[in-house]
Amino acid sequence: MKHEVKSVSRVGKNLILTAFITHLFITLIIQDKWTVHSPSSAVFVVAAFSVTIPTIIPSVGKKRLRSNKIGFESPLSSPALNPSFFDNLILSASDTNDDEPNGRQLFELYPLPDPPGPALQNLNALIHKKNDNDNSTSAGVVSLLVYGMYWTFVLGVCCPVAALGLSIATVYRIATTVADNMKERDENETEGDGYEYGVVITGCDSGFGRLLVEAFVEDERFVIFAGCLQQESVDSFTTSAGDQRRVIPMLMDVTSDDQVQDVARIVRNWVEDGGRQNMVDDQGRQRKRSLHAIVNNAGIGLFGLVDWFSIDDYRKVMEVNFFGFLRITKAFLPQLKQQAASSPSAPPLVPRIINVGSLAGMLGPISGASPYVTSKYAAEGLTAVLREELKLYNVAMVSVNPSFHETPLVELALDDFSSQWTGMSKELREDYGKDYFEVFSNNFIAATRRTRWEANVVVRELVDCVRRPVPRPQVIVGSDAKFSGMVLRMLPVWLIDYLSSLSLSDDRPASMQRVPIQKTGMVSWW
Repeated sequence: MKHEVKSVSRVGKNLILTAFITHLFITLIIQDKWTVHSPSSAVFVVAAFSVTIPTIIPSVGKKRLRSNKIGFESPLSSPALNPSFFDNLILSASDTNDDEPNGRQLFELYPLPDPPGPALQNLNALIHKKNDNDNSTSAGVVSLLVYGMYWTFVLGVCCPVAALGLSIATVYRIATTVADNMKERDENETEGDGYEYGVVITGCDSGFGRLLVEAFVEDERFVIFAGCLQQESVDSFTTSAGDQRRVIPMLMDVTSDDQVQDVARIVRNWVEDGGRQNMVDDQGRQRKRSLHAIVNNAGIGLFGLVDWFSIDDYRKVMEVNFFGFLRITKAFLPQLKQQAASSPSAPPLVPRIINVGSLAGMLGPISGASPYVTSKYAAEGLTAVLREELKLYNVAMVSVNPSFHETPLVELALDDFSSQWTGMSKELREDYGKDYFEVFSNNFIAATRRTRWEANVVVRELVDCVRRPVPRPQVIVGSDAKFSGMVLRMLPVWLIDYLSSLSLSDDRPASMQRVPIQKTGMVSWW
């Protein structure tokens, strides 16, 4: 049966879009769901007004979508939009089932939009056109004009509007927080909600993981599955963790598929046993079990220049900081999905996966920590993707990004500097020289000590991420990270590169002692 699709003017659509963006901007700030890079987000969300302006005017030369299936028809001028392309992409010729729609049928059912029309294509080419001089690599006049006008509008108009909105939202949130704190609490409010929540934490041998387990020992709502790399750590929990029903230590190497799957099976059995035992709480209410949170905390770090590490060194760090995170997530995803699909009513606390990342995965350049930085960038990217995909199953994805804090990981990684020199080849030692290596190592260690905070601050934020009914999507920890780090994150690359070149010291590798330092100028800033 064919359906007639009512035409809605492009002006109306974009007015609706503009209103939606405004509503979303206000709602996210007021409801505390705004991610930590909110200053930049506020600017660019408000700047979306300017993005929608060109599309309010109908595009010249752009054809409407029409399909024979539902009254639309799609031009297939681009090879990528040809139905045969989707035949090869979606279904292979050998596996095609007559009962299932092939690529061509799917294309007709779900027509794709046209690419930008000729007018917008020409405008895009003009914006990126270089000077008429064939030997010139600088931007053309039109490119400079459009770029300058756009950012003048964003910084001159949108930023003040965003600042005003943020000020109003801040006053509102302070008022609601004060009112909430003054409100009398119901005595039964803290007695539980009828659920027993399972929390899986990796990297509990020491550091954040160990402190986080200890923070939940006295909370009867949570059962902690503490994953440890060493058997000695497991044994230490059995003698010091208090109520053994609340803390279940076990071996879990995040680089081992077998150990991770074993832990996932133990947690799944724990949840299922709760349903079979018909547990009740002190008030006689039926007590249910739920896999509540996965805290990916396990991590390692190596510090030094790229040239000093082998490919195996990078693999070692990536295997823990990125693939370990991915391995844990995929091991528990089936249970989280089944839990979401089978439960008639969702638990009061939203299920969540918490990834303990790092400020190093958000900023650059951080010279001297490339294996650690690259692994954290990869984990941060995966976290962002999962945040969108897991919305389908009502699972929250949280990223906690601390700056340097007092943990054994930092101490051990910095101690590795002493072994870097002996591990270098003769050629590398001659290239860099002992003097440069010592100066660089001492400067890097001194920089981390100047901004190293107490670990308990991170633990308190992690506890909040676990206990909140609906967690924040991103949490930045550390005063340097919250303020100067976020400002640095918003700066364009050319400016960061210029500022970092100004801070270059006179210390040079031995092979570059007689070569002058070339500092980046600002002539090529766009």
